[in-house]
Amino acid sequence: MSRQSLRKLQMRLTVSAALGFAALALTLVSSASAAQILWQYHPRAGYVDASPGVADLDGDGVLDLVFCTTAGEVLAVDANGHQKWATSTGHTLSTPPAVVRFSDDRIRVAALTNTGQVVCLDGKTGRHLWSYTLPRGIVWGTTAIAAADLDGDGSIELVAGDKSGRLVCLDERGRPVWTLQLGGGVRTAPAIGDLDADGQPEILVGTSRSVLVWISSAGKQLRAVAGSGPVGSSPVLCDLNGDQRGEILVGEDKGLSCYDARGRLLWHHKTEKAVHDAVAVADLDQDGKPEVLVVDLQGQVACLDNAGKTKWTASVGQRVRRSPSVADVDRDGELEVIVAGYSSAVHVFDSHGNLEERFDLKGTSNATPTVVDFRGDGNLAVVVPTTAGVEVLRWKARTNLARPVVSWAEYRVNSARTGSLLGQKAPRRARITKADYGLLHAGSNTFSATVSNPRRERLLLKLEIERTNQPPLTTTVSSSDSLFAGELGYNIVGDAAENLTFRASLLRGKRLLARRERSFYLVPFAKDVSDVEQLLSEARTWLSEMPDS
Repeated sequence: MSRQSLRKLQMRLTVSAALGFAALALTLVSSASAAQILWQYHPRAGYVDASPGVADLDGDGVLDLVFCTTAGEVLAVDANGHQKWATSTGHTLSTPPAVVRFSDDRIRVAALTNTGQVVCLDGKTGRHLWSYTLPRGIVWGTTAIAAADLDGDGSIELVAGDKSGRLVCLDERGRPVWTLQLGGGVRTAPAIGDLDADGQPEILVGTSRSVLVWISSAGKQLRAVAGSGPVGSSPVLCDLNGDQRGEILVGEDKGLSCYDARGRLLWHHKTEKAVHDAVAVADLDQDGKPEVLVVDLQGQVACLDNAGKTKWTASVGQRVRRSPSVADVDRDGELEVIVAGYSSAVHVFDSHGNLEERFDLKGTSNATPTVVDFRGDGNLAVVVPTTAGVEVLRWKARTNLARPVVSWAEYRVNSARTGSLLGQKAPRRARITKADYGLLHAGSNTFSATVSNPRRERLLLKLEIERTNQPPLTTTVSSSDSLFAGELGYNIVGDAAENLTFRASLLRGKRLLARRERSFYLVPFAKDVSDVEQLLSEARTWLSEMPDS
């Protein structure tokens, strides 16, 4: 047989194998429960074009929501969707409120109007407390107020900027602590965090001239990075590599850049379109290492590892301007990624990038789908403001998991809008760090799970496999080791279609602490396809060893 003939044989085998896999591939079955509307809210004028603030405004033990509307009202809504108060600022609002507890132990709401007015309200009553006016207005929806204790005196400072480049730090009474004139107009929300772990927080903003500007807590400009293109997103501060120093994520040009605390570029991820505030950081697979989620203005979603390498991609079809949220919304032990934007829908992806659900909305959204546990009972709700009103969604709990994980709940991390994960200690909770479902090929396979148990509690890991027309397989492992694992073997015959559901449950006594679950649909002839693969491999080897003639 000639080399040319063998190449044709290889091509035929490749096509046959591809066709075989198209018909016989293992298909992931979505296990997410469908979302339901918990309640809806419609402001009396305008619409909500920004993410809500979350706080217990009146001290009753139940969380409330604060919205800003394009008609200029700041509104408080309770956990049942009933309005508690409304205060007019007299000017358009396109940015989210900062909601924070002041040194007098009372909740305050700070809003920034499009005309550049900082308005502070009492959280319980909505009463106007004070206002401060910046020299110029802001670009619609590009910035926000950030709140933090900058000098360590126990009082909160508010940081805001306008399109003239004026950055101001206000005390709790609205008096300027310092002002700073930057070289370009402020185009992002400020981020506040201790990047270099020296005990003093830094402030970072992007301007019309610089992707990043560093400012000390005392209002002194420290350095600036021009970047490779126009700034696209507000900076996010996080520790990606676990060195106790901060990294900075920021959208610039068409992509997402990661800088170190000194302004050195570590990596850059290219995107199809620019990135605008649609950045989140979470340990999606719960292995102790954070992932970065970014969505561009074309609706392309990318999950990156902590070194900027792509793990998976997806699409929501239309542009997204605010960060996804990350939480176990259906209490199945697996984190979901929730994305909203101009597609007039909420897209829910599993931690591997598979679309679990698309829930249609009545309007487009410029907000992070905000995750709220209103009553602290583990029943998570997702709040989605749209141009047609606010929709609050809830998923049916699939387990009795007591405390579902919430990794990224709000726009800019929290209602103080600091944009920083620095200083947040990882919870010392037991968790399933890895679940491996095996090769799912004909023959012997192994289902395994690994547990991190930092407190060395006596825990039980239960592995289960449910399959069509066969008794379930089960094994348990009891251990107090800081790291332990369990394995459960199973066989696939490959002569008939069947459903397989794998479940790893971690318990302390009767209390469910964590769960991983995934279902697959196996079709017949998997072994035949495997044989074709083997034949193709042998043909390639034979072809490579033949002389050219």
